[in-house]
Amino acid sequence: MKSKIINSSLVLAFAFAIAGLFCMMAPSVSDAAVAARTIKLAHVLPPDSNFDVGAQKFKELVDKASKGKIKVEIFAGDMTTDEVEAAEMVRSGNLDMAWTSTGSLSAFVKDLMLLDMPFLFRDTNHVNKVLMGPVGDKMLKQFDSSHIKALAFSEDGWREITNNKRAIKTLADLKGIKLRIMMNDMNADMYKALGAVPTPIPSGEIYSSIQTGLVHGQDNGVYVANSVGYLAIQPYVCMIQHFYSSGVVLASEKLWNGLNAEERKIVKDAAVEAGKYQREWFWDTEMSLTKKLEKEKKITVTTPKDRAAWVKAVQPVYASYFKKYPHWKPIVDQINKTK
Repeated sequence: MKSKIINSSLVLAFAFAIAGLFCMMAPSVSDAAVAARTIKLAHVLPPDSNFDVGAQKFKELVDKASKGKIKVEIFAGDMTTDEVEAAEMVRSGNLDMAWTSTGSLSAFVKDLMLLDMPFLFRDTNHVNKVLMGPVGDKMLKQFDSSHIKALAFSEDGWREITNNKRAIKTLADLKGIKLRIMMNDMNADMYKALGAVPTPIPSGEIYSSIQTGLVHGQDNGVYVANSVGYLAIQPYVCMIQHFYSSGVVLASEKLWNGLNAEERKIVKDAAVEAGKYQREWFWDTEMSLTKKLEKEKKITVTTPKDRAAWVKAVQPVYASYFKKYPHWKPIVDQINKTK
């Protein structure tokens, strides 16, 4: 009897040893859960633009977290020339992901216009707290009804006014300036209140519209305007930071539904972190480039001293939108109270 017990113990010990050996040889559950795949991501700006900086960081983070299994192929200024088209391609499943500005997507989520309200954000730290907090989360979830998965907010940047007509030193200097704006009502109403002539034009047509005189200028930041050649044909830069334009990282339901929990975590975490990285990178780069171009006399920079007049001029815009969308006021109050 004793011999049988010993033999049984030896068998069990041997079985556990073999099982342990297989456990050491087999990949971890986490590793095995991540399948090899390639994600196609597009944006409308050229390589080395602020969108591309964020997209490249996303690619780097996904590659690291997936141990090289998930590849991200970036199409910079390619595949699509318009952000609305890009979002439609994502919705139809013809494009895996898009790195876009929020200003062109109000047709999908109306509340995104709220983020474009003039003088809403104080600085980049304030933006991070809002977009990575409850306000940002609620807005991203609204894309679900459009059959698009919004993963995170990224960076389009603080807006400056650039033009080829005259230097803008005061609010009065903006009167009559024809400006290309993003295709949403908030931007149009803001510029009307400020005395400019807003003209909605797709992003792919900005350069030609300035060249032909259809508009005098546009309102991207210095880094963006320089990267796509706008500053070569409109040297006056008004550093007013009158509004902040967010970006959003979109994914198709086709892609998202094809990912398991581990893969979704990798992709979403990378999008969130890349967005934060891009926001913090942008402002330092913006100011550094502005000083460089000004020193080289390639641009003329003005910083209006009558900022209070600008803020006062846009208050009717707030009143108008709060009347139209009453639920916006508590959201704006929450943003203002975010420290």
